[in-house]
Amino acid sequence: MCDAQGVSVAAWIRRSRLERCRRDLVDPLLRSRPIHAIAWKWGLTDPAHFSRSFRVVAYGMSPRDYRRLATEPVHG
Repeated sequence: MCDAQGVSVAAWIRRSRLERCRRDLVDPLLRSRPIHAIAWKWGLTDPAHFSRSFRVVAYGMSPRDYRRLATEPVHG
């Protein structure tokens, strides 16, 4: 499945876990849940590695910054 698309199974799993974390980070019902607890829930147990992967591999910013920007009220 993944190899035919040029993506390793490990990379696909990592990307899927990061995406699940991203969704939880912006979920208003999970706003009070600590970031490390969200990462842990999806199998990312090393907070530093999670933060680095989230920033470098997936979203270009830290999980904290992503959550803050995604949940700030829009003024206009």
